[in-house]
Amino acid sequence: MICYRNFVQALLFVVTFYCAMTAKSVHAQYQPPQEVVLVMYRLEDSGTKFIDPRTEQFVLCDRNMADIAKSYGCTAQPGLTDTINYDYPFNSSTITIGVESDVHQVPTVNQPGGIPFNRNVQLGYLHNVVTQELGVQIKGSDTLPDDGYVPHSAIEAQAIASRTFIYHRDHYRDQYGGVIDNSNAYQVFIPYTYDLLDANSREDVDLGIAQRFYMTESVSSYPLDAQYGADNDGDTTTGNPTLIGSINYLSSVQDPISAHQGTDFGTDRGGMASRGARRWSYGHQSWTPTEGGDFWSVQWNDAFKILTHYYTGIQIRDADAPSAETPEIPDYRWVPLEIQASALACVGKYTSLTVRLQNSGTEKWPNQSVIVNITHTGTDPVVAAAAGAIDSTIDGEILPGDDVEIELTIQPLTAGINHYYIDLYSNDAGGLFSHQLPAWPRYELWEIPAIECPTAAEGTFLPIIIQDIAVQ
Repeated sequence: MICYRNFVQALLFVVTFYCAMTAKSVHAQYQPPQEVVLVMYRLEDSGTKFIDPRTEQFVLCDRNMADIAKSYGCTAQPGLTDTINYDYPFNSSTITIGVESDVHQVPTVNQPGGIPFNRNVQLGYLHNVVTQELGVQIKGSDTLPDDGYVPHSAIEAQAIASRTFIYHRDHYRDQYGGVIDNSNAYQVFIPYTYDLLDANSREDVDLGIAQRFYMTESVSSYPLDAQYGADNDGDTTTGNPTLIGSINYLSSVQDPISAHQGTDFGTDRGGMASRGARRWSYGHQSWTPTEGGDFWSVQWNDAFKILTHYYTGIQIRDADAPSAETPEIPDYRWVPLEIQASALACVGKYTSLTVRLQNSGTEKWPNQSVIVNITHTGTDPVVAAAAGAIDSTIDGEILPGDDVEIELTIQPLTAGINHYYIDLYSNDAGGLFSHQLPAWPRYELWEIPAIECPTAAEGTFLPIIIQDIAVQ
């Protein structure tokens, strides 16, 4: 974090930064970098720079000094294992590293007296940052899908946030002091973090960073200041970025999935909580879930939903075509935060669902301008009433980032498990949100049980899992 000696210096920074950003957004097209320059330091376990108690100075990484070359921050695996050398791999403490990928041949030796050889190691910036910041190596229970490995949506969300952060810091490095390092003052980059993963986790990280998406404000192709931290305890903190547009994309938002097991840890500047992203992707209140007991009523299988939840009013663009006229997501968007329903319903009888949803788009919803459309699976989504469900209109003005509770009414059509789609409709969006170009997917409610019964069945709350579905 940058500190200023006086108000005048701070004001000068803001004015200079704002002018630089607005001038570049108007007169030039942003070109995302392929490489980034870092200064490498020995780190504490927390990710802060280590201070040598003898000199009271930070310690630069140096492969020619054995104790430093084997120290944490210069390597993710201090010391020499039985078979592989993980010493600091670079020739200098100032390195130029590929953002997306950077494979190096690293000198390695076997047991003492063995034959030296070189092995290929992926030292790319994002491979190692995403692994470190998200905790990819920490799995949930083996009874979960994919044996508890971190879901793709969380890995991709972290990759997009980390890519955006380094794009922003690299492009405006002069306004941030001219130097980027490997500590948690920026993003923690430690060689071999990715290399130490098992094969399945490495494949997951590869897939998560494959698409070069990054976040911008809605009016610019330049990367925003994508602050993020480890965790929050139910809501995020408002940050203070320098803005081109009118929406503070680091505004505080409610994060109910984190309310019971989350802690306020590292998110004091706003933005995404990496553990919160994992919770949404698992559909659990724990970021390392076990067999049961901590299920949540919503699960997001899409990184864009995680990011538009945490970063208010943003757009997402492709670094391979940053100036493309059409971004990757539409302006009108929403995400469900929580759903409550009876445990059991009766065929032909109306029952209600309480849905808490968030405006995750760039546009405000004027009073009664948005309709929540719920339809039975397999029916035309425009004909809600004929599908055993009733539309509901959202009252009040809902600004980007705000959330609202609404009651939906359904009428199960058949005994057994019933499935419903939820979509939003607005004339301002041109109709259903899922019919925009690009589209915003509707959601499917799974496993709403119904039975033939003479009277309304009373039940207690059971979680209902929400699953993203592809727009047909």
